[in-house]
Amino acid sequence: MKINIDLEITPAELREAIGLPDVKEAQDRWISKIEDKVGEEIEKLSPELIAQRWMGALAPNPDLMNTMMQMMPGVTKK
Repeated sequence: MKINIDLEITPAELREAIGLPDVKEAQDRWISKIEDKVGEEIEKLSPELIAQRWMGALAPNPDLMNTMMQMMPGVTKK
């Protein structure tokens, strides 16, 4: 014996019909927190901030900076 049932209801209506809780608010808060964290991490990877950190580390040692610049492709040694 084979029985097929077709229901035309939305997922929210089905959850309500079988007694599952509505977790939309919790999901929205969770997604908001994830978006905030991703935004914070993206800010740390901005080209300006990376260059500023590198230049701050290389400025006290100009020989190291010159060596690194010479290692870049397309730079000819003098």
